[in-house]
Amino acid sequence: MKKIIILTMALMLCLFVITGCGSGSDKSDTDSTEAADTADDTSESEDGAGDDVANDVGDVIDDVADGAGDIVDDAAGTVDDVTDDMTDAITGSYETYDDAYNYFMSMLPADSGNYEVRNSDKDLTEYDTGRQGYHFELHDSSKTDETKLGDFYVDSETGKVYLQDESDGSVSEYDMSELS
Repeated sequence: MKKIIILTMALMLCLFVITGCGSGSDKSDTDSTEAADTADDTSESEDGAGDDVANDVGDVIDDVADGAGDIVDDAAGTVDDVTDDMTDAITGSYETYDDAYNYFMSMLPADSGNYEVRNSDKDLTEYDTGRQGYHFELHDSSKTDETKLGDFYVDSETGKVYLQDESDGSVSEYDMSELS
């Protein structure tokens, strides 16, 4: 936020310097509205020099206000993106493979460098009757035989992690802390 304020102030300073240097510019070069031009025509002094400077300053203020509005809009968009990510994490709703993958990897213990995902399905997979999720085959790469730890699913609606039983194919909710 401090960077935005500093940037805005620097832009304002530059615009004031440019305006001061260009006060003798032709009135047709300014980017003012029709209403401002009408007001200029009715209030010009005999020499018109003071009005040009006032108009230039008014234009600079309008430009700075527009720029500040753009910065606020950009910041609001960033806040919306972060809010969406936080909502996904809280509700457990994962609409894309990447969201589910990032969540799954974040659930691994701190030494997650020992784990590797293989044979993952980027499409939703029905892992149990009526339930869909993203499939991840997890291996422990720290062992010499690279042991397969199991087939895991991240439910696309709840975000819960399930482990498929190798013997009968049933799935049960899995506590990822058991991997430590």
